[in-house]
Amino acid sequence: MGLDIVGIFYAIGTFFIWGLVPLYWKQFVGFDSFELLIHRVVWSFVLLFAYLFLKGDVARLLRMLKDKNFLKYSLAGTFLIFTNWWCFIWAVSNGHIIEASIGYFINPIVNVLLGVFVLKESLKKIQWLCVALAAIGVSILALRGIGSPWISVYLAMSFGLYGVVKKKAPMPGLWSLLFDTALCTPLLLFFFFRMYSNGQIAFFDAPTSQQMLALGTSFVTIIPLFGFLLSVSRLNLSTVGLIQYITPIMQLFIGVKLYGEEFTDYHLYACLFIWAGLVIYSLHGLKSAHSAFSKRRT
Repeated sequence: MGLDIVGIFYAIGTFFIWGLVPLYWKQFVGFDSFELLIHRVVWSFVLLFAYLFLKGDVARLLRMLKDKNFLKYSLAGTFLIFTNWWCFIWAVSNGHIIEASIGYFINPIVNVLLGVFVLKESLKKIQWLCVALAAIGVSILALRGIGSPWISVYLAMSFGLYGVVKKKAPMPGLWSLLFDTALCTPLLLFFFFRMYSNGQIAFFDAPTSQQMLALGTSFVTIIPLFGFLLSVSRLNLSTVGLIQYITPIMQLFIGVKLYGEEFTDYHLYACLFIWAGLVIYSLHGLKSAHSAFSKRRT
């Protein structure tokens, strides 16, 4: 696969939407982050089930539920993706958009590290350099007590591990998300009604506009995912990997410029190390992709 204008359009649109997502979560007033997670999961399940039911073959979901090995990995994946979402929603709601953006900056390098320790892959020296630079960047924030670097680390690690688990239990993207939401929805509905009985649910007392936003969390979840799947079907992963930095760049800008989060000199030093690692990582990836493409042509 080479450069594809339509694929690039899908990729840019997808990562642009993900970059704007903090603005969406910031619109909620009086909602607990866990309640927002419940809305996101349950309404995503409803929308996905309706969409895939109309397409047919929902029986695939039931067959997968009977596969114990698949179910084991899927339960792990469900835990990882939903704690990732919860962490992100909490971070945005509590003034930590900068840390969230840093998490998605370091995610590609964390994936490299997971490849070594989980998938037993070998790394070249230049890749170890990228990992070291990213680690130095995060360590600067941790050692100086700046912000909450655990948010960055958890977002990167949980999303990276989610990808690893999905390699063990592969399934097409929308079906995978339907499966994850199907596993989690009954438990989250239990918590929803328990929170409601304790007067902890904001949805029913919220203005109509807020209720519509809660329902819209399903579209915020599924539409960019669908665009991402379309982009990776048309583009090399190295190309998608470069375009994906649109998201954390936008989130960093939103956190600093729109919501006035403090961006200290130490944040800058940390980001410079992380960005240096990403530049090296991206250039190495492009060089490897170019070499592979050249070999295929000869």
